[in-house]
Amino acid sequence: MKVAIIDSQFNKDSFYKVIHIDIFNDQVLTNTDIYPPPSHCDICLDLITSELINNKNIIFYCLPVLDDKNTTSVEKLKKALKWCIKNNIDVINLSLGTIKYKDIMKLHYILNKVTKKSVVFAAMSNNNKFCYPCCHPQVIGVETQQSESGKIVTVSKKIGVNYSVRYGLNQKLNVLNNYYRITDNSYACAYLCNLYLKRTEI
Repeated sequence: MKVAIIDSQFNKDSFYKVIHIDIFNDQVLTNTDIYPPPSHCDICLDLITSELINNKNIIFYCLPVLDDKNTTSVEKLKKALKWCIKNNIDVINLSLGTIKYKDIMKLHYILNKVTKKSVVFAAMSNNNKFCYPCCHPQVIGVETQQSESGKIVTVSKKIGVNYSVRYGLNQKLNVLNNYYRITDNSYACAYLCNLYLKRTEI
């Protein structure tokens, strides 16, 4: 299985097979830093790979499109999605989105193509009622919801968002001896992607 994480730069070594791709120059990158602090992509990767049993069957591709300010362009995202189509990626984890209508129009066609070949998880990028590609009908949209009790994953009440991952004020996930509080939509998205990979392990 091939899993692509479209996110920020990947900065550290991993127990899993991770290929760091510079899609803009068509080359494989070496990890830039194996010491803390971890990047946003590192944390998402930790959450996605947590407690996977048959990890040898999964290859992870990190496609950095976010800059130091965690912003990007539609053109960069489109290029990353086209790379996923070309390389037959099975699962995509996205931690970014837009609310601009002109961006949505540019992304809709490529998302229609990529979702025919890949399972796509996308986080709400903000607290607005609408965000794209999270709200694309063939994308699994994920948000967080603060709650001290109840199921961890529930069906979202927001239009266009599929699932809510709850978090309590004292709830943390222990991942490789690092503790993460899922107060962020992108971490919730990575967590749900992890649950999917566990279900599909052979």
